[in-house]
Amino acid sequence: MSVYGIQLEDQIEQATERTAPLQALHGELITALDDLNRWRSQADDNDDTRFCRWDGQTEDGRKHEADLGKEPFPWEGASDTRVRLADSICNEQVMMLVQSFRNARVQVMPTDSSDVSRARLSTDVLRWMTGTHLASDLHREVELAANWRQDKGTAVMGIFWQTETRRDERTMTLDELSAQGALDPDALFDPFREDGLIEAAQRLVPGLTRTEAKAALEDLRTTGECTVPVTVVQSSRPRWQALLPGVDVVFPARVWDLQRARFIARRERLTETELRERELTDGYDPEWIEKALEQKSTEPSPEDTEAFQNWDRGPQGMSDEYVDIWHTYYKATASDGSTQVFCTVLHRDVPDLEAKHEPHSYAHGLYPFVELVRERSRRTILESRGIPELVQTSQAEIKTQRDYRADRASISILPPFKYPANRGKMQMILGPGKAIPIRRAGEEFGWLNPPPNDLGTQQVEESVRQDVDEYFGIATNWSKNMPVTRQQLHQQFLVSGWLAEMKACLSQTWQLMQQYMDPIEVLRITGGGMSPLKATREEIVGRYDLQVEFDVRDMDMEYVGKKAEMISKVVAPLDVAGVLDRAKLVEFLMGWIDPMLARELVKPGDVSALAEAEDEQTQITKMAAGLEPVNKPQGQNYALRLKTIEQSVQSSPKLQQQLQGDELFRQLMENRVKFLRFQVDQQQNAQIGRVGVSPVLGGAA
Repeated sequence: MSVYGIQLEDQIEQATERTAPLQALHGELITALDDLNRWRSQADDNDDTRFCRWDGQTEDGRKHEADLGKEPFPWEGASDTRVRLADSICNEQVMMLVQSFRNARVQVMPTDSSDVSRARLSTDVLRWMTGTHLASDLHREVELAANWRQDKGTAVMGIFWQTETRRDERTMTLDELSAQGALDPDALFDPFREDGLIEAAQRLVPGLTRTEAKAALEDLRTTGECTVPVTVVQSSRPRWQALLPGVDVVFPARVWDLQRARFIARRERLTETELRERELTDGYDPEWIEKALEQKSTEPSPEDTEAFQNWDRGPQGMSDEYVDIWHTYYKATASDGSTQVFCTVLHRDVPDLEAKHEPHSYAHGLYPFVELVRERSRRTILESRGIPELVQTSQAEIKTQRDYRADRASISILPPFKYPANRGKMQMILGPGKAIPIRRAGEEFGWLNPPPNDLGTQQVEESVRQDVDEYFGIATNWSKNMPVTRQQLHQQFLVSGWLAEMKACLSQTWQLMQQYMDPIEVLRITGGGMSPLKATREEIVGRYDLQVEFDVRDMDMEYVGKKAEMISKVVAPLDVAGVLDRAKLVEFLMGWIDPMLARELVKPGDVSALAEAEDEQTQITKMAAGLEPVNKPQGQNYALRLKTIEQSVQSSPKLQQQLQGDELFRQLMENRVKFLRFQVDQQQNAQIGRVGVSPVLGGAA
C-alpha cells in the first residue's frame, strides 16, 4: 500500500514508542473514508427504507402537491401508506439477539485442569461485572449494535477499559510523614536539599506539580501540616461502545477480519473545553490542540451522509461547535521484537502533528474492536447486506397494494359525479367527489360507477409476505405451513452467529479485567476465595477460554417443561452407576426455568456437597447428644450422607467407643443408617422396576 509515495508497511515497521508513521496514517484515514462512501450510501438507503422516509411525506399519510412540488398521482390527497415491513423484521430479530445474550449461559473455562476451581470463581467475577458496572452499557450498546448489525449489515463493538478520576485534597502532618519514613525532619529545614524534597513529594503524591510540592513543604515548615491535591479513582471498569462503520470507526474497505486490518481509526467528538482538558488528563500536544481547534465547526463532518447528519453521536448536541479527533490503532514491531498495537491521536486536517502517540497498553495485544456481521455471503465484512436492502422491493410492492385499496375505498365512498355541461372547453378532474361534465341530452346529475373491486390485490400482498417470511424463517399467518424445524434452524443460526461475536467481546472484557481489575474488588466478590486477577501477558492471552451458549428452543416454556420431564423421569432413573452430576442437572433445569433465580438460588456442586456432608456431621453430633435427627424423604444426597457417616465412624475412635457404650446413640445411628440405605435402595428400585431385574453382582455391577 503506497501513501504519498511511501510504503505504508515500511513506515509502520519503523514505528517506535516515540515516533509514529504520521504521514502514512493521514493518507490511510482519508483513503478509507473515501472508500467507505459507497457503504455509507447504502446505509442511508437502508435507513430510509426501514423508517419509511421519502420526499414529499406528510403527517396525514396523503399525497399533496404542496409537499411533493408536483401534481400527485393518481390525485390530490391520494394514499401514501407507510409499510413498516423492514422495521418489523429488524425489531423482531434484534429482540431475539438481545434476549439470547441476556439469557445465555456464560462460563469461564480453564485450559489447564489445575485451574478448574479458579475458573468457577472467575465465572462469578465476570457475571458480577456484567451485571453491575457493565449493566448500563449492555442495556444500551448491545441493543444499538444489534440494530445496526441487522439494519446496516455490519456494526463494530469497541471494548475499552475506562478509569474516571477526580481531584481531592489530603491533609498530612509532619509527625505522620516522619513516622512513615516519608520525610526526614532535618532535611526539611536544609535549603540545599530542597530539590530532593520536591522530587520525593512528587513521588509520594502522583500528579503533584513542582509548584504545589514547594508550597506544601513551606506549609510543613511553618505550621507542621500541609494540604495537597490528590487524584482519586472514582470508577475503573470495562466499557462497551457500539460503533457504526464509516461514521464512528473506519478501516480498509476490503478487510474480512478486523484483527488483521492495517489500521483502525475511531472517531471522537469533543468540545473546545473537553479538548483543552486532554492536555492535562491525557498529555495531548498543546500546539496540536490549537491547530485542531481552528477546524472546529457546527457543520457535519464530510463522512456524515444525510441520514447521519441528524444523529447526535458525541457528548454534545449538533448545535455546539465540536472537533473530530481520530484514535488510530495499528500494529508494529516493538523494541523487544514482538508485535505490538500502537495508538496515535490525530486530526484529519492537521497532517503535520499528532496529539499523542504511544504503545497501546492492553496486554491482550488485540485491536479493541470486534466486528458484528449479519451475514457471511462474501469474504469482506462490508459486503454483508442489511435487512432493509433485502426487503426494499417487497415493501414497495406491499405499499402499492395498500395504496390501491385505500384509494379505491375513498373513491367508493365518494365517487365522482356527472352533470350536464354547456358547450365550450371542459376540464375533467378525477377523484373522490369530483364533478365530471357530460354532453348527452337527457342526462342529469348522477354518480359515476367506481371501478370493479379487485380481490387480487390482497392475494398479491399475502404472496409477497409469504415469500419474505419464508426467506427469514418467520412463522406468521402467511407462512403457517412452514415446518417448525425450519423456523428453529433460522433462529438458532441467527443466535449462534451473534453469540460467537458476543463471546469475542466478553473475552476481551475478561482479559482487561485480568489486567486492570482492583484486587480488593476481586476478594470482595469471591468472599476471599480467589486471589487477585493480575496476570502476565501470556496468561491473559492463553489461560482461559469462554463459553457463551443459548438454545432458542429454551424460549418455549412448553419445550423446556417436556425436556425437564424427560430428564427427570427417563434419564435420571437410568443412572444407577452415578455418572449423572445431579447438582449440575438441577443448575441447568433452574437455568432453563429462570436464569435470574438460578444465579441467586443454585449453589455450585462442590459447595452443595460440602454443605450436605457438614450437615450430616451435625446430625451425628445431635445423635451423640441423644437427639433424634429429622429424616427428610426427598431433596437430599442420601448416598453422600451414608458415606459421611461411615467415614466419620471409621476415623473417630471416640465415636466407636460411644457406639459400644451408649445404647441410645447406637439405636439412633442404626435407625439413621437404615433410613439412608432405604432411600438409596428406592432410587435403585425405580431402575429395577423398569428393567425387571437387579444386578447379579450387586453394587459391583
